[in-house]
Amino acid sequence: MLQNIKLSRRISLGFGLVLAITLSMGAFSAYRMIAASTDAEVIALELIPQASIAERINNNYRKANALLLEVTYTNDESYLKEAEPYFLEIKAAVDDARTLVSKRPNLVDLGTQIDAFESKMEESRVLNDTTIDVLAKAEVAKQQMLAAGIIFTEELNKVSKIQHEYMLGALYARFEPAVQDSRLNMVMEVSEVIEQTNQARIDNFKVQLDRSIDDMEHAITRLLEVEAMIESMLALTKIEEVQAIISDALTAAKEYKSAMESMLSTM
Repeated sequence: MLQNIKLSRRISLGFGLVLAITLSMGAFSAYRMIAASTDAEVIALELIPQASIAERINNNYRKANALLLEVTYTNDESYLKEAEPYFLEIKAAVDDARTLVSKRPNLVDLGTQIDAFESKMEESRVLNDTTIDVLAKAEVAKQQMLAAGIIFTEELNKVSKIQHEYMLGALYARFEPAVQDSRLNMVMEVSEVIEQTNQARIDNFKVQLDRSIDDMEHAITRLLEVEAMIESMLALTKIEEVQAIISDALTAAKEYKSAMESMLSTM
């Protein structure tokens, strides 16, 4: 068939075929270049900014979270202030993410993720505010407990002086057997009160070191026993002055226990 076509036609067909192939290759190359340009634009304007924003959020959140853990372990509010710059940087990164989404509408997933992250951050902020409030209440309760402990110790010292007087009386004075037994019982009760109170103080010191709820509960339990013993001491004397001292010690013990209970509620 080609033999019947003139040479000029053959040459024209050959050039046409070469031209078609060239145009096809040009079109394919142009398509690939456009695709590459689009990919480069996506990388430059979407992927790299997203990675940068994610890194900023992650790094600052990690640092802020470490400081919040220090607050939990130490009850030191100064760590919250140290964390503030990191939270501000997180907010700036989130704002940048919002701006990126507004410029690149196809980043719908990023917008959704930012919404979820901001929701979690708001929960964290509320938790931080709650933590600050709890720490403030805990500090007030701690100061009240220490003040009540000081008052109780002072009152207990007065009771201790009674113990010395009763002990001397039991040793050197001549009383009726019933009175003698009563005085000896008073000496023993005061000794037990002092011992239990010292154990409660030890538990309290442990609480100051490690904020152990168990130690605080032990201290409160010991003070309940102390209260019962002090109340029983009232029946061992009819001397009004001594009764007044014991009553003051009982009141101080109850206030000390109440302050411990308030402290326990903040732990």
